[in-house]
Amino acid sequence: MSQLAANIRTRGLVNSIRRSTAFVVGNAAAVASRVSGRGTGASIKGALMMRIYPGYFRELLAGKRIGVVSGTNGKTTTTHLLTAALRESVSDPNDVVTNADGANLREGVVSALSARPKAPIAILEVDEQVVPDVIAHGDPETLIMLNFSRDQLDRHHEINALGRKWRTALTAAG
Repeated sequence: MSQLAANIRTRGLVNSIRRSTAFVVGNAAAVASRVSGRGTGASIKGALMMRIYPGYFRELLAGKRIGVVSGTNGKTTTTHLLTAALRESVSDPNDVVTNADGANLREGVVSALSARPKAPIAILEVDEQVVPDVIAHGDPETLIMLNFSRDQLDRHHEINALGRKWRTALTAAG
């Protein structure tokens, strides 16, 4: 076996170990969060998973038919409605995965997708700042953009700059 082949094989094994470790640690943290009354654990689960295995975000998005819902208001409601409609229209409702609990940053997306990594369809509520990442790594089929307002200037600083990021991501995606 060539050195290159050996390196590729080793890297695959290392990634497999990291992925499995991330899954176990992330789920344990989510359980601890729920038991201690600190919340659902979605964010800590996703944060730890990505810390241990940085490729998780891209890997979990790969190969899925993705619908993204983003904007300032109405994301959770719209995501719930779309998910319910899709689950009624497919033969197996478990084929549709969502993060409709409101954890809409990268951590929440990873947490939700890791619960059903084989699900072929994902309806994702995505924070305005995360849209470019999901477009770049997930190639969504549908992007529902709701209203876009200045209500969170403490996070977005300047709404026009955020709009330019969206435009750049959409242009790059074709």
